[in-house]
Amino acid sequence: MAFSITPDLSFCLIDGNPIFLDIEADRYFTLPSDRTDALLAEQSLGATIEELPIQSSTCSILELPTLESSGGLPAFLEVAAITLSVRLQLKRKRLRLVLDELPSRASQGNFGATDAVDEEGSLLRACTIFRRARPHVPIPTRCLLDSISLIHFLARRGFHSDLVFGVTTDPFTAHSWVQRGNMVLNDTLGNTRTYTPIKVI
Repeated sequence: MAFSITPDLSFCLIDGNPIFLDIEADRYFTLPSDRTDALLAEQSLGATIEELPIQSSTCSILELPTLESSGGLPAFLEVAAITLSVRLQLKRKRLRLVLDELPSRASQGNFGATDAVDEEGSLLRACTIFRRARPHVPIPTRCLLDSISLIHFLARRGFHSDLVFGVTTDPFTAHSWVQRGNMVLNDTLGNTRTYTPIKVI
């Protein structure tokens, strides 16, 4: 379960211990137990803590039957251009600014119930094209880079998707992936479930 204190500060509980993500400072952190207890017990702050609407993932697009879609050279060039652009943004800008430029839900296409089957097929095709083109782009893969790139790629096709940040402890690791509703779009269900979501955008 993840909670928001401010738009840039969120936390999740793992074995009763909170881990914080500060988007503005681009860092994860924990607090000494006495400060943690004081923070969570503070009544004035309690009113500002909100549970984040992170939908539990129940399936992964990677585990659905694959399509033959490749997209060819045009898809490769598009994926390469998007990935390079996002990589430069992450190097030159603060994370907060990069996330502020993610496509909004309002800018995406809306599909009616009668289009549900076509929508899933089109989404699967788009994710397959991206996944097959990405290894040929000469830029090292990173979960955040590739997740943001996929979000932009899908937005061009009218699909809104969410960027999910997750963490685990012992040892501490952080991860990010793309999700649409309850479906993970760029990772396996088993891998994402090893992480506790801490933020969704």
